[in-house]
Amino acid sequence: MSTSKLQIGTHVIAVTPERVAVNALVEVVHKGTDTAEEHKEKYGQWPCINLIYLQPDPNMKDQYGRQKGHMSSCSHGNVQGVPQGYCWFFPEEVPNVEIGEVVFFDKPVSE
Repeated sequence: MSTSKLQIGTHVIAVTPERVAVNALVEVVHKGTDTAEEHKEKYGQWPCINLIYLQPDPNMKDQYGRQKGHMSSCSHGNVQGVPQGYCWFFPEEVPNVEIGEVVFFDKPVSE
């Protein structure tokens, strides 16, 4: 079980639709009036989040520098069973994931 608090600004590891691991920040937590932790307790899973990250491709630039990527209504990786992409994790849940690399999971990630 993660000891991190899920809120706006929390650092998470996102897995893009292309299965690339990226550092990301939480923009929105879809949790209703509960805290994220209460949502997890009540429904047995972390709420979906919106997040923002820097594009892993260094050639994707705009006038501000590296382009930003967004993922909306992104579920925690364990909701998928064996994570396939378009998901997020707390950093301590995936300590061996290399940022910027394509990731493949062969089993669910332990919380």
